[in-house]
Amino acid sequence: MKNKFSKTKWILVFVSVLLIVGTFVSVAASLGLFAKYSNVDEKEFSGELSKYSFSELCDEINTMSRDGVDLSELQFHSVAIVEKAKKLPANDLQKIIEDERSSENLKVICIQALDFLAQEDEKYKLKDLSVLEALLLNEKASTLVRQNLVWVIPAGDKTNDIMETLIFQDDEYLAFQALKRLNGEAPDRARVVADTLIKTQAQNEKLRIAIQVISEQVSKSDDAKEKDAWVAYCMDVFKKTESSEEDLMRDTVVFALSDMFYANALYEIIQNDQIDDTLKGFSIAQNYQVLINVLENKPSQNDIEMAIKAMTIRPIDKTVEALKVAVSRSGEKYNLDAVLSQEAQPALEKWKDKMDGK
Repeated sequence: MKNKFSKTKWILVFVSVLLIVGTFVSVAASLGLFAKYSNVDEKEFSGELSKYSFSELCDEINTMSRDGVDLSELQFHSVAIVEKAKKLPANDLQKIIEDERSSENLKVICIQALDFLAQEDEKYKLKDLSVLEALLLNEKASTLVRQNLVWVIPAGDKTNDIMETLIFQDDEYLAFQALKRLNGEAPDRARVVADTLIKTQAQNEKLRIAIQVISEQVSKSDDAKEKDAWVAYCMDVFKKTESSEEDLMRDTVVFALSDMFYANALYEIIQNDQIDDTLKGFSIAQNYQVLINVLENKPSQNDIEMAIKAMTIRPIDKTVEALKVAVSRSGEKYNLDAVLSQEAQPALEKWKDKMDGK
């Protein structure tokens, strides 16, 4: 299966490699280079690779890459590169990354290895980053390589400057990663950039990450008017996104609103007929404590009706109990049959912890 490497932070999942079971059969086994591996299990395969020198591993990865092997098929080689690199100076990895003759796969593997090793040992933290920074800013360089570099360049004002430059370049997928990192290290600066991006109204990856950044920051505000204005903006984006090809934008809006842990944002999700019950159910489960807090604090008629609608879609045990109490205290008659006729699911405490910032 081919993995898409454009929308996530790239790391090597070293442990998962050890969990692979069954016989290793290379997708490219028909090629002469891989014939010797076609009937070898993972233990033997790893053992064979351990006999290679660092240079031989690099050569084999380059050869495999030229023959069309995907990065996801090079996990064993990735682990072997890390093991060999532990005995080499960090500059050796950097040279591979900078070398124009290196394949995209090899560069990415070495970037990830360098990042992994730097977290284990200070000696792998690079002193001179000028060439890597230039590579990161080079719009003609591989997008995949640049996306990986976004996450390994050390933090600092200069790196933040680079991230902002990347955000306003043409590569929207790279911009997504750059703004995500900038928000983690300089949220005030990221907010200014995100505010600029949403004014363009262009429905692309830049708008998606801008919505995520602003939602995260607005969720921490004590200003209900600010929150409500932002919820209204997000729902406007949702309404303007009509093509089924743009469902990712709609999903982004729903998840961003849900992540706010804000009752009015949840209400917009619950009562929107264009959002399917699966997404609604996720948002309700995520915001079960939000509903409890509302129900325990002099809920309005609308609050109770929204809670009933939510629990009809996905009943959560603790929220159902809070709803029953709120209805009883209200002195009004509400029909809870659709809620109580279902088996309530247990509340997941991780959502309460996330809401509380734990």
